[in-house]
Amino acid sequence: MSGRLFQFKASAASGTTATIHVPDVAEDSPATESDDFSAGSIDSKWTEIDNNTLLTVVHDGDSQLVLKLATSATSQLAGVVQEDNADNQFAITCRVRIAAYDINFGGAGIAVCEDIVGNPTTAGLLYAYLSASADQVDITVQSWTDWDTFSGGTTYFSTETGLTSVCFRIVVDKTGGNCYVMYSSTGESNSWMNCGTVPISGVLASVDTFGCFVKEHNSGQDSWGTFTNFEYTTLTGVTDADRQFAYGAGVAI
Repeated sequence: MSGRLFQFKASAASGTTATIHVPDVAEDSPATESDDFSAGSIDSKWTEIDNNTLLTVVHDGDSQLVLKLATSATSQLAGVVQEDNADNQFAITCRVRIAAYDINFGGAGIAVCEDIVGNPTTAGLLYAYLSASADQVDITVQSWTDWDTFSGGTTYFSTETGLTSVCFRIVVDKTGGNCYVMYSSTGESNSWMNCGTVPISGVLASVDTFGCFVKEHNSGQDSWGTFTNFEYTTLTGVTDADRQFAYGAGVAI
């Protein structure tokens, strides 16, 4: 994570430093699961989830993953995932931008899921996303069937923010049986908002995959999402700082 850690001084004469983390800067020594999306095509470690063949996966030449979901009269969810490794405690972080607005039930975000590769039409998932219909942050737990019908599911957090670009972080603690979700518009270490605790039980009975998704329920406009610097971090224990902030307590500038 050293590639994202910066210290700043208020002035050359000041002895006070502020430590911030910039998720838009690639890591120096990324984990195998991390991806700065700088290759000419998507890496083979990602598996496409696209039950209705509506998803287009592209790189835009600027170290961004772009997911475009074609118009549909029914609700759709599609994306790219990696299958979980043996880590019991880890975190995923990514900056997400929505590239089109006023899309009925449209959105883009990151998720941790049950085995959505093996069970692509029924797996439960915890989805942290930006809504393209209301420019708000939503943290929702639903099953794939629920996404197809827009029934059931639990919304853990929803706020009117007017945001169209945020950093999301999901901390997974299988040992403790919970997930923790945060977001930040700037990525500075003192700016992350804790969205609450989501149990690994019920609809989300396990965490087997993780990745990037777009969704929509709209017959007139495509839903676009862009993803920058997907980061996977193995954790040794989940501390209060992990639960409350994405990168721990920072020093305000």
